[in-house]
Amino acid sequence: MTSASHDPSVSSPPRYRAISPWAVLSVVCGAATVTMMIFGWLLGLFPLTAIYFGLKALGQIERAPEEYTGRRLAKVGIGLGAGLGILLSGWLYFVGNEVPHGYQVLDWASLEPDPKNKSEMVPSKALELSDKKTKVYVRGYMLPGRRQLQLKEFSICRTSDQCSFAQKTNRPVDLIHIELTGDRTINYTTHQIGIGGIFRVDIPPLSGTPYSIQADYLYP
Repeated sequence: MTSASHDPSVSSPPRYRAISPWAVLSVVCGAATVTMMIFGWLLGLFPLTAIYFGLKALGQIERAPEEYTGRRLAKVGIGLGAGLGILLSGWLYFVGNEVPHGYQVLDWASLEPDPKNKSEMVPSKALELSDKKTKVYVRGYMLPGRRQLQLKEFSICRTSDQCSFAQKTNRPVDLIHIELTGDRTINYTTHQIGIGGIFRVDIPPLSGTPYSIQADYLYP
């Protein structure tokens, strides 16, 4: 009697194929491309790496199809890297052009005093910027006031919610007083705006907040 193992009509079980590790890495790097929104061009290698790993995976699968699988996974990684890379690069390019040359982006967090140091009115980073008369660029929301047209002076808050309840909840360090130089004026808006100019710290505060900017740049 012929054994079943020699019977050609009986199919052998499918052979296990491993997922290409390059395909997995491609998807991981492709998904990590979104971090460019936070860290900018520093992580611009992620989309390029995703495409490279994806192509490497396709080549590996092509050479050894009986050992590796993951073709669809590799294509997803390539798509994420290319798609998100192009999209976020364009976003960074246009947002980056919003900041004029020679201006340092001012992070609101750098204006926060150390909560452990009760005697500190403003942090040393803010004082250093003021001492050097550094030109900064910061985005914020206008604090509403009685006058709303052709403003030469106003204050900005970090968030729109802060501006809505500023008189009751804001601390002095939550605001920056803006003084527009030259013939520049602005009408009140609820939209976020960009301000550029020389940063200054006044202790004691001259305008309710220790922070002010002599602004020579508005965006938009």
